[in-house]
Amino acid sequence: MVTFRHLRQLGYCAGGIKRWCAEHGFDARRFRDGVPASELRATGSAFAIKAADHAEGKTE
Repeated sequence: MVTFRHLRQLGYCAGGIKRWCAEHGFDARRFRDGVPASELRATGSAFAIKAADHAEGKTE
């Protein structure tokens, strides 16, 4: 699960997260409890794939 904590660890800013969510039809509040990494990867977005990899420990 990808949470706000993971996004902050990557240095993603609140504005960038909100913008990405709006562009991809996500409710940013879902990151409070976590969004499945597979759901983020399915978007094909580099932003989302990096977050999914980080949450799963596949990146630094």
